[in-house]
Amino acid sequence: MRRRVLLVEDDQHSRNGLQVSLVAEGHGVEGVSDGWQAFRKIKEGVFDLAVVDLDLPAVLGVPVTGWDVVRILRAYSPEIPIIMMSAQEDEGIRRLVKRFRVSTFMVKPIDPADVKAFIRGLEQQASRTEVVDCGVC
Repeated sequence: MRRRVLLVEDDQHSRNGLQVSLVAEGHGVEGVSDGWQAFRKIKEGVFDLAVVDLDLPAVLGVPVTGWDVVRILRAYSPEIPIIMMSAQEDEGIRRLVKRFRVSTFMVKPIDPADVKAFIRGLEQQASRTEVVDCGVC
């Protein structure tokens, strides 16, 4: 199943690599480099999945983190699966992952195969929920 993915990653090499890998799998990917661009994309359309870097650059001196992007995503699409990624992991991050209902957290550098496996898991989960158990059918 083709997914529309929002990819928010400030490192151009990482963003392009993951984008190429997901497009090769048949997914549509909107890649952006900061939170403000992500906000515009979120307002423009509906996404099936978001992959968000925790550490994003400030724009015009205004800091916008990956958590800010997650808050906006949750406001527009409360049930969207979100992959959060960061080079660091600690107890504070793990608490926020739970608080914001982030689907999974990946420590950088991430392997595109892990993202694709996560997407396949979403597809399997969706196919299981589409099966209707009807005792009178």
